[in-house]
Amino acid sequence: MNCPTLASPKFFRSIVLTQLRWEREIERSLSVWYLGSFFCSSVSSVTNNSFTSDLKAAGVSDEALLAAGVPTTDLKEARNCNEPAPRRQCQTGWASQQRDSGVSALQVKDYGCGASVMRLAGYTAGEMKDAGFTAKALYCAGYTASDLVQAGYSPEELAKAGYSAGQLLSAGIQPEQLKGLISCDEIAKTHDTSIPISQLKALGCSAEQLRQAGYTAKQLKEAGYSAADLKKAGYDAASLLAAGFSPKDLHDAGYSAAEMRAAGVS
Repeated sequence: MNCPTLASPKFFRSIVLTQLRWEREIERSLSVWYLGSFFCSSVSSVTNNSFTSDLKAAGVSDEALLAAGVPTTDLKEARNCNEPAPRRQCQTGWASQQRDSGVSALQVKDYGCGASVMRLAGYTAGEMKDAGFTAKALYCAGYTASDLVQAGYSPEELAKAGYSAGQLLSAGIQPEQLKGLISCDEIAKTHDTSIPISQLKALGCSAEQLRQAGYTAKQLKEAGYSAADLKKAGYDAASLLAAGFSPKDLHDAGYSAAEMRAAGVS
């Protein structure tokens, strides 16, 4: 396939545009044309969701796709987002210029720009909150849980937005603030053992839920769970002995003589 030859960008930039709307459309067309030329692909294939996935698989970042004007709906799938698409496909460079010129996030939002482009343009989570963006919109745009905590969003808003227990706890939210908002059963399903077990215990997670998540008997013992807790959770006698519990602890927890013999207790 023969790739199209790009005209000099300076030729297009030299065109005097009297209305911002036409400038935006021409810049978007140039960006998509450039991507199409670079990958020897048509404009329609560049803006097609399946081809966008191919570009991502080839190592093209979301930031590059957004800056090129490629529709961003499919980029939200990684965070399980169903946010409506912005009214306009704004360019990151244009939005950045507005911020540098002192234009508020609310004004850029009212123009029709989406949260993803505005994040790349440099608007902080605090500015986005003042502009009326929800925690969910910022989550979908790629802001971190820490960004939202600093901006003043509540733990409930962050939890409902989709941030994981690990992300919320790492952002400095206390376990007590997450009770009723984060399910220990959901944590167990993620098999994420990077969260300090002491925080999960403070959150109210049972030994059984932590075993399902992948934590070891030794980790639970160090966090203060008893031998009886671990037996109820489903750990066998050998696991408790390896964790440092004594034969007496196992006997008191309710393990049978046969279970203890099988674990090596004579």
